[in-house]
Amino acid sequence: MRYVIDSSVWIETFRSPKGPIAQHLSDLLDDDDVVLTSPVKAELLLGCIQSWKSRLEVLLSSVHYLSCTEPEWQKVFAWAKQSRSDGLTFALGDLLIAATAGSADLPLWTLDTDFERMEKLGWIKLYKPKN
Repeated sequence: MRYVIDSSVWIETFRSPKGPIAQHLSDLLDDDDVVLTSPVKAELLLGCIQSWKSRLEVLLSSVHYLSCTEPEWQKVFAWAKQSRSDGLTFALGDLLIAATAGSADLPLWTLDTDFERMEKLGWIKLYKPKN
């Protein structure tokens, strides 16, 4: 099974490379089960320190990749309109990540609680690894 990995999981892995999240991500990488979306790739590459950029680019180039296409953008616009009318707000990047994962019918692994609200709305499925 493949999983879309949110930037929050990657960042926690970089912060605690020997922690349980890093170990689980490493296992998923070893099993070729990691999927990267274009918004996550952008967040990681734009936010990383310069000395890590080359190594990070190599790592990210080795995983499955999903780019945001017109259907995902249309989904984002519809979700933003719906959520606004319900009094909810979501970051554009998070909506793009969710739309891309949802369109590919892949669960999303994240540490960001905003995605839990999206799951409750039925927009995405979340992956919750067993500890």
